[in-house]
Amino acid sequence: MPQLILSANSGSSSLKITVFEIESDTSNTDGVKAIAVSSTSNLSSSKPTFSLKFFAPPASDTSDASDASKDKDEKATPKDEKEEVPDINDHKSAFEHFLDRLKKNGLDVGRISHVCHRIVHGGRYQKPTEISEDAMHRIEALSSLAPLHNGPALSLSEACFALLPESQSITYFDSVFHISIPQHISSYAIDQKTAYEKGLKRYGFHGSSYSFINRKVAEFSGKVWSFLQRDDLNMLTMEKSYDTTMGLTPLDGLPGATRSGGVDPSLIFHYTSSAGRLDQTATKDLHVPEAPEHILNSNSGWKSITGTTNFGTITSKRHSSPPHALAWNIFVDRVIGYIGNYYVKLGGRPDALVFADVIGEKSADLRAEVVKKVECIGFEVDERNESAGLGVVEWIGKNVIVCQTDEQLEMAHQCAVSLQHW
Repeated sequence: MPQLILSANSGSSSLKITVFEIESDTSNTDGVKAIAVSSTSNLSSSKPTFSLKFFAPPASDTSDASDASKDKDEKATPKDEKEEVPDINDHKSAFEHFLDRLKKNGLDVGRISHVCHRIVHGGRYQKPTEISEDAMHRIEALSSLAPLHNGPALSLSEACFALLPESQSITYFDSVFHISIPQHISSYAIDQKTAYEKGLKRYGFHGSSYSFINRKVAEFSGKVWSFLQRDDLNMLTMEKSYDTTMGLTPLDGLPGATRSGGVDPSLIFHYTSSAGRLDQTATKDLHVPEAPEHILNSNSGWKSITGTTNFGTITSKRHSSPPHALAWNIFVDRVIGYIGNYYVKLGGRPDALVFADVIGEKSADLRAEVVKKVECIGFEVDERNESAGLGVVEWIGKNVIVCQTDEQLEMAHQCAVSLQHW
């Protein structure tokens, strides 16, 4: 039976896993096909929600080849599952429940050969790495730079060691995609000895997503592109990352649901009332406590302005609610500012502006607004903008593309094409 690969994406209170089967069909450029997808949400609440969807009947692990067609006809695709599971209280118990549901639906978890883990911050790691005790210690040391993701991903890795001891766990670091960014762009204007010793530089994130977009747009067009992409904005030239909006941590760049995005570094001292009143002498040996970082990471962004993390709600209320209009206008302004910056860095010759990820893929209003404001540099959308979403990659106007990105598929693809390495 074909080996299975799991691609896992661990959030602070969520766990998303896709089950992939390694494909023998060489016409499938992904090298894998998805057979099931699972999501566990609200892990930090008393009522976590678990869902599981199969795309086809689980292959029989006991039948011989002569029974294959019979099994295919007789076995029905399992019904979609969605339920509250109070017994789930962390990533390990969520993963244990996931494996239990796979087994009860007839899938042999012994076929799982590899588990791909999305790790947001890889520090100085420059390639995917098999998770070992040493690697876990190194990744744990980086958790303060990506507190919403690195810690949960490590918890899941530990669960995999316990529950799937025969499988290999591989880390896919978001930051690895951006190691090609030139030094003068990735560096901060601070003491360089200290910067090197502490790893203080612009790393960039969402690497698996960018890698997928890069690969699929190239397949779609049949050529190498230079373009601007995603809703946290990255600039590529000749298939390599050249600049990105995020920095040392995912906090920099565009504002998000709960993240502030880029702010004046001194803002936090004034935002917290006690720090804001301190004079120069009092701040000489001041160490910013964890609470202010939590403010900018978890209690800022659209939520702090509107009370909601749902960008669809912000979009629908922007004409009637001043707070929603403010959140909308801040986001659009920051996006077009970065587009203008990258347009100049590309010498005024980008091949395309690519919208991807949740907001870029789902919000026709945002795409229309952003492109309208950058028409002066050669981008336009047409009626295709309203119906986008049917294909993986689609043109929606002059030099404008929508791409349905898939981080889990990209990790499984990279794992499948490198099986001999693992």
